[in-house]
Amino acid sequence: PLSTLENASWAQGTLYRQYIFAAIASFPSLLLAAVFTDVDVLVSLTGSYAGLFIEFVIPVTLVFYARKVMKEHYKGAENPYKSPFQHVLWLIVILLVAGASLIIVTLNNVYSFYALFAD
Repeated sequence: PLSTLENASWAQGTLYRQYIFAAIASFPSLLLAAVFTDVDVLVSLTGSYAGLFIEFVIPVTLVFYARKVMKEHYKGAENPYKSPFQHVLWLIVILLVAGASLIIVTLNNVYSFYALFAD
């Protein structure tokens, strides 16, 4: 698993490829900075969506794949520290909460931006 990641062709890119990925990653931030001059708008956009993924989506993804790897490598071994929330349904519930939060945050941002530009 880790050796596969280390040997992946895209992970061993040239310096040129690294600059291309850095430019692609920085483009959305530069676009937002060019469109919105109010720092408060930038903070609310980056904080709301990035925070949503950091708090909900990334942990669920890590737990899902960690459980998958553990199941493949330690078949039949019992974890004495396993969580009572080990069923995959809990991951789905968290993703549903993340989806609802995404809708609420988007509606709040649209309403706030509309109020900002309506004045």
